[in-house]
Amino acid sequence: MIFDYEGLDSDIERDRRWIIQRAEDAREYSQRLSYNVRATKARQRERGEWSQAAPYGLRTNRKTRKLSPDPKTWRFIAFMFRAVALGVSLR
Repeated sequence: MIFDYEGLDSDIERDRRWIIQRAEDAREYSQRLSYNVRATKARQRERGEWSQAAPYGLRTNRKTRKLSPDPKTWRFIAFMFRAVALGVSLR
């Protein structure tokens, strides 16, 4: 296998070792990043925090970071829930 950008060839012993080492480094980084993201997201869920904007119809309390209905848009959400509960098609 030839890596054109880096100029590496897997037939050359020195290049093969370099390719393997870099692949292992990338794998280790990916696993560590994945673990950290999952742990952070789990911690945020336990605390009721949101890392992005609140879902439509809700707002985030800046002090507690908890969600509550937004008076301006919640009526649309409630309307949709009532319509679905009554059997109205989602379309």
